Amino acid sequence: MTDPIATEGLEAWRGFLHEEGVPDDDEEGRVRAAGDEAQRLEAAGLTPEEAFAVAIRRLADTDPLARRFAGPPPRWEQAAPTHAGDSSKTETIVAIALAVVAAVAVKAPELFGIAFDTPGADRFYLRNLSVLILPSLGAWVAWKHGFSRTRILILVGVFLAGALAINTIPFTPDGATEALAAIHLPLLLWLAVGLVGAGTGSASTPLRLRFARFTGDLILTVPLLGLGGLILIGLTIGLFGLIGLEAEGFVERWMLPAGAAGAIVIAGFLAETRRRLIGQLAPMLIRVFLPMFAAVLLAFLATMAWTGAGLQPGREVLIGLDLLLVLVVGLVLLQVAARDPESQPGLFDGVTAALVVLALIVDGVALGAIAGRISEFGPSPNRVAAMGVNLILLANLAGSAWFLAGFLRGRAAFSRLSRWQSAFLPIYAGWAALVVGLFPLVFSFA
Repeated sequence: MTDPIATEGLEAWRGFLHEEGVPDDDEEGRVRAAGDEAQRLEAAGLTPEEAFAVAIRRLADTDPLARRFAGPPPRWEQAAPTHAGDSSKTETIVAIALAVVAAVAVKAPELFGIAFDTPGADRFYLRNLSVLILPSLGAWVAWKHGFSRTRILILVGVFLAGALAINTIPFTPDGATEALAAIHLPLLLWLAVGLVGAGTGSASTPLRLRFARFTGDLILTVPLLGLGGLILIGLTIGLFGLIGLEAEGFVERWMLPAGAAGAIVIAGFLAETRRRLIGQLAPMLIRVFLPMFAAVLLAFLATMAWTGAGLQPGREVLIGLDLLLVLVVGLVLLQVAARDPESQPGLFDGVTAALVVLALIVDGVALGAIAGRISEFGPSPNRVAAMGVNLILLANLAGSAWFLAGFLRGRAAFSRLSRWQSAFLPIYAGWAALVVGLFPLVFSFA
């Protein structure tokens, strides 16, 4: 290997072994093993930095010296703890404490006369629910993965900026930009947690993909906790009803909002610390739903072609298509994050490629419909937002189709698709920031 980055890494590894007093023959063997593995990974498509980092991590599985040289796993790569003891107890205590903070934050506006049932409160909570709940979840992630002080300050700055923007911009009541900002703000804040945690170095691609997989596990965990919460609510109402007391008011004002806020933090705790259990569920669901989405898109396009029916460019139709396309891109992202990048192309990769191509066609149809509405009625916040989202998804899907085709033909490494998908996470965050901060100004708070 002659690449300067790889050579520098191997020399650092050789120097570490020399300082540890490893015999020359043993030292040379260890260096050669790392070099051969890194060379193979680089030939498979990884950058020199990524190849050397992965090679050392693999040696660390069986070589204690390599484990010490590599240091602790990157933040999103740390495995869920399987040991009992003080560390596990501390994680549980911290998660419960942050869940309580989230519950208190949701109820805190009532101290200022903003209860859920007061006039105008729906607008306040529409804008601020993400600002009230996500800081606790972000704090759990930052604590669990040991974010540096600088990263924490950056994250705090993003959350403060989001809260300031959503509460100081003079939105028109029930206007389009207010609804768009409320929808995009949680996406912006949550992506900020992952992007700040992953950083921008050579390891950012696998760390971003691990964050995406953690997000998928979190999404799966929330409804499971919600189902348990509904059972608990029903039990509470039923038990108090047996003694002639009505608990509906307590449930509506306290148990439901505070419990839901705290459950989101607990879901993050479970998704992170019980990854062996939940992490097996996500790939299985992906394999179930990904072909089903492909079948639905194929049936939709075939029906359009057979009947000659054009897409009705109504707002509800376009919103539905956009949601469908976002789900498809999300499934592809989770599939990329969960897949072993070194395994050979298989049948399921072909199904993924077919889904991407079908989604690409549907996206083109949706873009044509949106362009027609803009041409006929002029730009509006919703139309421009839909156009922007579809253009971003179009670029994502087109690149994904290209890299998947190359991988299936044996002409490109799967890691190229991984890097392409991870590169779009900051693009999504940037678009969300534009919708929250710029759209109200461009459209005069409409």
